[in-house]
Amino acid sequence: PAAGGLSLDDINLSETTCPEFVWRVKNFGQVMDTTPLGTSIFSPPFTSKEGYTFQMQLYPSGKEDYPGQLSAYAHLVAREGDAGQTWPCPWKQMTMMLMDQHPHIQKRMSNQRSVTTDPTEKATDSDL
Repeated sequence: PAAGGLSLDDINLSETTCPEFVWRVKNFGQVMDTTPLGTSIFSPPFTSKEGYTFQMQLYPSGKEDYPGQLSAYAHLVAREGDAGQTWPCPWKQMTMMLMDQHPHIQKRMSNQRSVTTDPTEKATDSDL
């Protein structure tokens, strides 16, 4: 990684190696066709280099309020050995990329979104 960086007011962003987790959902077209509206699937848990464990949740057919629109969520997961961690994982950025692996390269469409954890915002199951 480069030694560069960017500073905006009180926020410093430096170039660092990003941890990577890949969750491959096989036969995703079939998963979308057969998963009922409001039903989700979960990735295996993955752990960042800082020791935080996350898990992805997808609603392939959308949620009740958004039928037909894929919904993706990243969840911070509490696990044994988390006692030394700062909770609720303040100001960590996560980039989620949905990669279309259509065999025809001209028909591939990918989408990327970044989110930053905010310790003042907490979601419960009823919020999802």
